[in-house]
Amino acid sequence: MSELGVTGDAPPARRQDAMEEITRLARPEILEMASSGPGRTAQREGDVHTRLDANENPYPPFPAGVDALPHNRYPEAQPGHLLDRFADCFGTPRDRMLITRGVDEATDLLVRAFCTAGRDAILVCPPVFGRHAVSARLQSVAIHEVPLRKDAGFELDPERILAVHRSDPGLKVLFLCTPNDPTGNLVRRADVLELSSRLLGKALVVADQTYVEYSGDAPLSREIDAHPNLVVLRTLSKEYSLAGEQVGIAIAHPAVVGILGRIAIPRPLTQSTIATVAAAVSPAGIEYARANIGRVLGERRRVEDALAALPGVRVHPSDANFLLVDVARPEELTHRMREAGIRILDCSAVPGVGDSVRISIGTYRQNQAMLAVLRAHAATSGAPG
Repeated sequence: MSELGVTGDAPPARRQDAMEEITRLARPEILEMASSGPGRTAQREGDVHTRLDANENPYPPFPAGVDALPHNRYPEAQPGHLLDRFADCFGTPRDRMLITRGVDEATDLLVRAFCTAGRDAILVCPPVFGRHAVSARLQSVAIHEVPLRKDAGFELDPERILAVHRSDPGLKVLFLCTPNDPTGNLVRRADVLELSSRLLGKALVVADQTYVEYSGDAPLSREIDAHPNLVVLRTLSKEYSLAGEQVGIAIAHPAVVGILGRIAIPRPLTQSTIATVAAAVSPAGIEYARANIGRVLGERRRVEDALAALPGVRVHPSDANFLLVDVARPEELTHRMREAGIRILDCSAVPGVGDSVRISIGTYRQNQAMLAVLRAHAATSGAPG
């Protein structure tokens, strides 16, 4: 027995007592949050071999050699050669960028830097995934919700958003996703810019543009000169096949970048990640990424057409690398897919979406396997409830 009196084979009552003792130490608002779990785990090794649930790019990243890296040295805080390449990629000066450990960290930095615990608030527009609300709860920051207008193709409701701000001047940060996840649509650019104009000096408008390269739309970062309270979040996860490296970029006015830099982790990237990213955003790497994006877009059109032809299935228009699909009995469909070794995401519990699944676009073979299961499901199911 250890000094604490609890061993690995302690009786259940003793283990429960220890759990309660630990739980009492935690912040109450953390205990009230729903657990997202430790991550994806197959029940048995090899159970799932086709992952169409996380919107990853199905193609491997551009190859990079990392054998000769100076692993004995700390990496640069904000590697200059990466900032130079990002400046070319995103068409923005390097003093407007902060490299982060993914979009989630950039979101967390924005909430911690601009929202005072117990006083300020953020706003989100469901249905939407993302860490925005989680970051707010961690900081004891209030959360306002203005749902997207489903009857208008999941567009923003700017007047309602502005009305919420009038009722709560402590609303400091608006989080908007364009293209949105899980609905897949771009929100109107004019709405984002109007909100930025009308809230200048009052709130930041943060546009998460994780999937923008799949949309054909110009990135909103080009608008920062005219809208200094606009912040654009980008990632290398989806477009450059680097989900495993977790690299994000916050693009903003230099004053915003300077504030975020005060609290950012000093060295967000490892030497290996820096080398991999440098290769991915080299001219050859960019050409490779664009070719893969083109392949994904071609498959998106093909899969969308195939799904639209199935009875009882509705496909929402998408500007991203995934499709939101209304189906009957989504939980059953998700189970069928898993039995076939395919992951898709059941969205039926997401408020404002309805009976639906989100399907990431994979390779031709992966998509064919997914379509075969969905055809069988559609043939034995009714219309979505």
